Amino acid sequence: MHETMSRLYRDHVHFNKLMGILEGQLEQMKVTDQPPSVLLKELIEYTREYADGIHHPIEDHLYQIVLARTDEGRESMEQLLGHHQIIMDMTRKFRNALDSGSPSRETIEKMGRDYLEHQRSHMQFEEEKAFPLLQETLGGDDFKYATGAVPADQDPLLDPNMQEKYPALFDYMKKQP
Repeated sequence: MHETMSRLYRDHVHFNKLMGILEGQLEQMKVTDQPPSVLLKELIEYTREYADGIHHPIEDHLYQIVLARTDEGRESMEQLLGHHQIIMDMTRKFRNALDSGSPSRETIEKMGRDYLEHQRSHMQFEEEKAFPLLQETLGGDDFKYATGAVPADQDPLLDPNMQEKYPALFDYMKKQP
């Protein structure tokens, strides 16, 4: 498996952990009637920064290469490109709602639940449909091209400076097994 594919799968493992944290934060908000936590805000900011800014553009480039070469999986590739736009829009709206301080707990919970559902189904679809096709269809040069077209930033969850940028998320992740 090419290193880029390993990276995409690793990212999904991290994103699934983060979606579990998000789900826990939404449950906590429901029980405690507290406003959104700093942890929740950092988690969504991380998703905006890394998933929407680095991870999805790499996938988009790979999907575009497949679309240019073959009709195999065309519907799935086009659907996934659309998913990324929807996810980016959902992330932005969710982040704006958290930053505004004015939406109700119910609004935040609904946005969070919709976000969770969309993210999880999207990752499952990619892992079942797109990733196998990418591995079958593309070669090393294609993966290099796709990763070279976006910043080479490291996943902040692997960055030793994460503590500075996302202190609440860092502390939470540090306590997890």
